[in-house]
Amino acid sequence: MATIDVKNLIEDDIFDLLGLENLDDKTKDDLRIKILESVSNRILLRVADLLNDEEIKHWENLLDEGNNDKIVNYLQEKNIDLKKIAIEESLIYKRQLVDTLNKAKNQQ
Repeated sequence: MATIDVKNLIEDDIFDLLGLENLDDKTKDDLRIKILESVSNRILLRVADLLNDEEIKHWENLLDEGNNDKIVNYLQEKNIDLKKIAIEESLIYKRQLVDTLNKAKNQQ
């Protein structure tokens, strides 16, 4: 597999980047769910790293309430750009998946 540049990393579908474009739709959907869960967990960890213990408790309460507007407003008050973190973590994870698969292929 060729080296992946930033443009491809951003624009290309993860299954194309991994050479898995021929997977059936059910398998792709299952993998998408797992990828989304992983990225979501990474985002939560990044946000938690930016908050102190008291702020984390308040934020967790907001998450439990499930009011997205309150969550976004609270993070904005703390100068935390959730959208930026989500994009960064998505790209980092995507890059890690591609690198891992490339290493596995090269070891065969």
